[in-house]
Amino acid sequence: MNIFVDEIFKGRLRTRQWLKAMLLLFFLIIFFSSCKDDPDIVGISIIPDNEMLEVIFNDTSTVRIYSVLADSIKTDETSRSMLGSYLDPVFGLNTVSIATQFRISTTTLNLGQNNILDSIVLSLEYTSVATGDKVISAYGDTSTVQTIKVFELDEGLDYDTSYYSNYEIPFKPVELASADIQFRPTDSIMVDTVLVNAQLRIPLSEDFGNFLLDAATDTIASSTDFLEIMKGLYIKPEPVSNGGAIVFFDLLASASQLTLYYKDANGDSQIYPFYINTLCARYMNFNHDYSLGDPAFIAQLNGDSTLSAEQIYLQSLGGIETRISFPYINDWFENQHIVINEAKLEFYNVDTASIFSPPSELFLFELNEDGTYDFLPEQFEGTTYFGGIYDENTGTYFYRITQKLQKIIDGENINPVLSMGVSGASLVPYRVVLHGTNPQNTELSDKRIKLKLIYTKIEN
Repeated sequence: MNIFVDEIFKGRLRTRQWLKAMLLLFFLIIFFSSCKDDPDIVGISIIPDNEMLEVIFNDTSTVRIYSVLADSIKTDETSRSMLGSYLDPVFGLNTVSIATQFRISTTTLNLGQNNILDSIVLSLEYTSVATGDKVISAYGDTSTVQTIKVFELDEGLDYDTSYYSNYEIPFKPVELASADIQFRPTDSIMVDTVLVNAQLRIPLSEDFGNFLLDAATDTIASSTDFLEIMKGLYIKPEPVSNGGAIVFFDLLASASQLTLYYKDANGDSQIYPFYINTLCARYMNFNHDYSLGDPAFIAQLNGDSTLSAEQIYLQSLGGIETRISFPYINDWFENQHIVINEAKLEFYNVDTASIFSPPSELFLFELNEDGTYDFLPEQFEGTTYFGGIYDENTGTYFYRITQKLQKIIDGENINPVLSMGVSGASLVPYRVVLHGTNPQNTELSDKRIKLKLIYTKIEN
């Protein structure tokens, strides 16, 4: 009897489960049918009016931004070196010099007695730089003739010491060379009847050549001993009065060396090279004379941040950065429940046709009070999302700072200051002028710096 009752109960249970399944299937069919008509309508009737979501777009929130002098940057043992001077109508005069050691090319050095100097030549092999989609061999106008001077260092370089762009190493006052040069970074040349890659060749003084030749009559036991005799060279362009360019050299290339040409005691021609290798300490000095720049640029550097309404400025080589903040964003969203869907900063290049190419990439960090930097959360999403890459088609840069702005309005990050500058500032002499936050020319209003916000306002 109990078994019979149990079977009846189980049968009823299976019937109920079947009916529930059919009812659920019926409602799902109705639901998906309605979705095909208008997905935005489904469910609207069941959301109370006082909890509706409002999505808003805005690009008029205040962005405070201004240009400042950047700190000096580390320039020792870089993958390439720069040399030259150029006069920029906006950024003034910019000059890059090189200091480097040389090492003997043999384990020990002894050239013997009664040698006669033919010449001594400093050679530096040109190179190019790939940034973004571009490969450049010079920055500026290479048709300008520049005067390059060479001096002997009066103070040794230390490989384990960090050298910065503003450091001026002492050098001896006697010029080893003063050569008028037109940079030709892409032209192969003949050296000792052989066609070789483009290089800069500067003959140095006979006195200096004889000094090295005499030093090598006794055994020089190592490169360390040689550096006690000759600490290195300082290669310094004279500032140009117009035009000019900065070019790139690979100091570790085989053609970058100091070469002694001489005749030995038997009258036979000999060559001895002193190399620049990975053990040689070397660095670059960057010098900026902004007094020769545009008056509005100079005034902004001197503290008139109101001029950033028209234009802002960025320059590598330890030059110019910007500071960015959002002073009223918390007041604007006060007592509101806001979710940021997207926050995007946009910047427009003032002169896309300038001979001075804009940076292919910028950096953006949060600047701490002690001068250190912190990453923004969006940086970990990669440049495709985060931004900072120059778009040649539109002449623009952008940054997405959605998570950072959410933290600001949520009170987790109080009044942060962001720092924007040029990536690879010790390797490429880029600069750019960007439209400001509120240009007087109304035709430029679409190209002003904008913080584009898409956010959801939650009413409850």
